[in-house]
Amino acid sequence: MASRGLIARRDCPDGLTLALLSPWRREVADRLAARQKDRPAKQRPIDMLREQRWDGPPPPPPPYELPDPVRALLLPHLSWLRTPLLRLLLTTDRTSEVMCATTRLDRLLAAVDNGDRSHTEKGLAFWDSVGAQLRAALGSDRTAWAAVAERLPWHKGSLRELIDGLGEPTRSRCRPPDLRVLVQAPPELLPSLVAGLDDEALARGAEACAGRRGIRTGHALLATALSRLEAGGVPPRPLFARWARDGLYSWNGEIAGAGWLYGLDGALDEQLDRRALTDAGLRRLNSARLPQQPRAEDLATWLRAHPGPLQAQLSLDSEGGGSTPWDELVEAHNTLPLPNSVLWVLAARPGCPAALLQVLSGEGRHHHLSDLASQGPECARIALTRLSESAPVSHHTSAGTSRPTIHAVRSARFLDDRTTLATARPATAALLYGRDLPAGAPDGDAWSRLCGEHLTSASRRFGPGFWQLLARRLPTFEGTLPELLAPAPGDATISALHAYAQDDPEPAGASRLCALLDRHESQVRAAVAHLYDDAQTPPAPGVTDRRAASGWLDAELTTLLALARAATTVRPEFTVSLPALPSPYLDSPDRIAELIPLTALAQRAAARIGDRHGEAVAWATAGLAMSRIRRYEEATAVLERARALIGTSSDLERQARINHHLGRALRSLCRGRKAAVAFREAVALFERTGHEQELREAASDLTRLTERMASRPPG
Repeated sequence: MASRGLIARRDCPDGLTLALLSPWRREVADRLAARQKDRPAKQRPIDMLREQRWDGPPPPPPPYELPDPVRALLLPHLSWLRTPLLRLLLTTDRTSEVMCATTRLDRLLAAVDNGDRSHTEKGLAFWDSVGAQLRAALGSDRTAWAAVAERLPWHKGSLRELIDGLGEPTRSRCRPPDLRVLVQAPPELLPSLVAGLDDEALARGAEACAGRRGIRTGHALLATALSRLEAGGVPPRPLFARWARDGLYSWNGEIAGAGWLYGLDGALDEQLDRRALTDAGLRRLNSARLPQQPRAEDLATWLRAHPGPLQAQLSLDSEGGGSTPWDELVEAHNTLPLPNSVLWVLAARPGCPAALLQVLSGEGRHHHLSDLASQGPECARIALTRLSESAPVSHHTSAGTSRPTIHAVRSARFLDDRTTLATARPATAALLYGRDLPAGAPDGDAWSRLCGEHLTSASRRFGPGFWQLLARRLPTFEGTLPELLAPAPGDATISALHAYAQDDPEPAGASRLCALLDRHESQVRAAVAHLYDDAQTPPAPGVTDRRAASGWLDAELTTLLALARAATTVRPEFTVSLPALPSPYLDSPDRIAELIPLTALAQRAAARIGDRHGEAVAWATAGLAMSRIRRYEEATAVLERARALIGTSSDLERQARINHHLGRALRSLCRGRKAAVAFREAVALFERTGHEQELREAASDLTRLTERMASRPPG
């Protein structure tokens, strides 16, 4: 029982897992499947009327994958593992090795068939692997393909045994060829294979995909099968149309792939007609199958009399020269509005006037924005500018109502990502679209990277207070992201601060810069004060509690370096004091390195104005940061320089701390005698200042070092 409990944990080390599996025990190995059941705790429900939700739910944990050593140990026993563990071994990129390892193809196929819709990709990868191995072994042997399609789903051996035994008579009853195997045949062989089967045999062979007792991933397998039948040039049959009607009804995107079956089933034709209203490619495909129409004398009158999307497409395509009489159609529309279906056909034609496009995106048709965006470049621009009309800006924080529209524009590739981001309004919709993209989504990283470039560039250009101002403007801003990030009148940017710092600043420029520095200094002090549990500091703008303070500091630290450089000329004392402001916040292993570039600027500013004490403090802060990240050689040199600078001052407390930090750095470098000297000086100085706690720490370090040196053999 202990072995089964330990091996089911995700944090069980690989070495222990291998030990628990030796000697082999199937009941222990089957518990590995429990590792894929880890789920995050249920979230607290959020009252959307009381608070705005800017942060979405945490992303789900990545699907668990078995380590390679564990997989290698399981593969020889593959055929006798339970179904959940078989599905865990099946991954989209390593299906071939599972296929080669199994000796019970029927059990592996059952594990694939019993998966839910979350295993659709695994099922498709499984059949792709089967098809690749069969095509390599059978080639264009029509008889062999027909035999393997009949036997594979029921074969109780390995795939290699099945292929080698195709010439032997089968003992089982005659079964119809399985459609999933049949469509794996080479495309040039498919027409002859299907031509030799009647509708009854094909229907029985497709029960796993299109039958009443079909598997849960059958819709994806059916869509793949129909697309391969079309690609192979198999003549359409009413049976195929019924499969598409029954199996793909709820999958609006997949139903468009059944356009080659148009005219074979009335119910399917109705679905395709509804889809063709907004799908230009499907509309052109299906209209080409209709009888050609003579050129209409009065095009607008003919379109009103035949408002169907296919008839309208056919009539417009029959216009001489391929041109569209836009002036005539606009005048007719102004006299009497054209039918909605006709407007959709016109929207997908090049050169469609804006007057007609605005009608489709106007009042009462908001739910068509994603469809409008897929018609053409101009339609995409109009749809992106009307995202805020589909719902108030505040609704974008919860529902992501604009996500389908942006997705349609990117999928159609009418506009590049930079143009899409610069056109979409409000900016909230563009940012939340990137936030809600699932992990591993195509081009998801490109969108997030582009948004990050805009925000990072703006934060560096703007300077102190950028993130606070952004958080205040974003919830109600109706413009695009570039408009949101553009400086408003009165906003001072980092580029302006650099200009003030490079030249001799005018009185107005200097006062403006100093005012910004004062504001940033007070804001940093307020944020740092809120990090302590017993903080009594009143809320500052943008900082109301500990979480807000930490978030504000995370964002604002990106502008500190530029701010320090800009202040070097106008107010160098601000640059000298800047490292001490966020030091309580940066005093953690993952942030301490941020202090080093700040202290370098502070040291140069202090040296420029002759502030030896400030220069020593900057060197000491840099040395402490280097010690924390284990750069002891550099820390020793920096701290010795700080000690030399501070030695003539009356700041005994600072002298004591520098000596204490120097002693610890030297101790880490195994320089015991020099470390002991530094510790003794620190103890003597702490005794004079009366700092009892630090005195005890320095004395303890000195005692431990002395004992360790005494215990070593001489020499």
